[in-house]
Amino acid sequence: MVPLKLLKTRLLIALLLFLSVWLTYQYMESMLLQSSVEKEKFPQLSGGKKVLVTVFYECLCPDSKSFIHNHLLPSFEKAPHLLQLHLIPYGKAETRLTSRGSYEFECQHGSSECFGNKVHACAINKVEDEMKSLRVISCLMEDHGDIEGAGAECSTKFGVNWSPILDCAKGKEGNDLLKEHGDSTNALNPKISFVPTILLNHKRDGQPAILKNLWKEICRILPEAPECK
Repeated sequence: MVPLKLLKTRLLIALLLFLSVWLTYQYMESMLLQSSVEKEKFPQLSGGKKVLVTVFYECLCPDSKSFIHNHLLPSFEKAPHLLQLHLIPYGKAETRLTSRGSYEFECQHGSSECFGNKVHACAINKVEDEMKSLRVISCLMEDHGDIEGAGAECSTKFGVNWSPILDCAKGKEGNDLLKEHGDSTNALNPKISFVPTILLNHKRDGQPAILKNLWKEICRILPEAPECK
């Protein structure tokens, strides 16, 4: 007859082994799901040696403003041919479906940010020239109390047609675009905890280093690029 103490030990070992196998299975399933979601939600590289820079941000977030002003725009201006941008203005917002079948949003920095995020989403969608689009986005994130007035000013400054952007932001299209950005943000696994969150070629590693010096991290990925030497 097996002593009670030995039996308990064996049961404990068996339980620990079961938990280990179960946790490993859950982790692998999560990684596969994350990979599948990312491929569905986020664009793939268009070809050639580029870095896909995906930025989850909010239009009134000071950290987002600092990153776009001091790192993203200068890096893109330095070597636009090395970067492919995917900007997602949503951050820590929340989306609700109303009884009328439309969407309502609650944003971290209030209703002005929700409207501003729509303006950003529409600018990204309407302006095909990535350089102009990013410059308008960066300009919009300067200290403007009047988002609509800033939009007109920034668009004029960079030769962009403001009217379709404003119409989009004030209408159903802007709501739908912001909902899509919310879906992309909520697809992140693990969930977003800091804004901005940046992915380089879909990878989320090294956030502090990216926020401190984006160009340096780009050159880690493309060390052979002439601009990095």
